[in-house]
Amino acid sequence: DTNNKCSFLDNITYYAKEIKFENSIDILLPLFKKINSEQDNVKIKFLSNIASFSELINGFGGYKIIKEQLLPIVSSFFSYKSNLKVVDHACDAFISMSSLIKEEDKGSHVLNTVICK
Repeated sequence: DTNNKCSFLDNITYYAKEIKFENSIDILLPLFKKINSEQDNVKIKFLSNIASFSELINGFGGYKIIKEQLLPIVSSFFSYKSNLKVVDHACDAFISMSSLIKEEDKGSHVLNTVICK
């Protein structure tokens, strides 16, 4: 089961392209919201691939989803104490995803997050 989840997460951008934007949001976002309850290797796979998924959906009008839903999911791992690899991957993903955030939104959605975590 864990191997299947990891394999799926390795290919989330591919699957999102195949099932189109609206379907990918409807199907994948609920799964992403539950990622905190997964094993560490699944979390790391998610964090390793979420930036490329974000780039894809940003090109299809998913900016608000990145800003309001995906960045908070990723930043929730900043204070994860059980495995520093999870924190490192969260930081890398957050930095990559932050480049997609418009300048006028960086203060409230990037800087405040970094300061508060």
